[in-house]
Amino acid sequence: MDPFSQNDMLIVHELLMYELTKEDGRFRSDGVGIFAGEQLIYMAPPAQRVPQLMAKLLDWTQKSEAHSLIKSYVFHHELEFIHSSICGWKW
Repeated sequence: MDPFSQNDMLIVHELLMYELTKEDGRFRSDGVGIFAGEQLIYMAPPAQRVPQLMAKLLDWTQKSEAHSLIKSYVFHHELEFIHSSICGWKW
């Protein structure tokens, strides 16, 4: 497995999320957001942008010369920003 491979990341996602979501091993196909009751708190980027955004994030993570702790923090933060769960919360 290549830790910087989008395909390998989706393979692991499929293994971890098997039968927990209908989109295991795939990027979400719908819009998602986080709500407090009826109020939208955060709307994730459109589903069609997720593969490109993830590719850019994985590329940055691989090429960055930042300390590993900084890279892991930035990766996690951006991953949450991009997908709000790869399979998504329907809205």
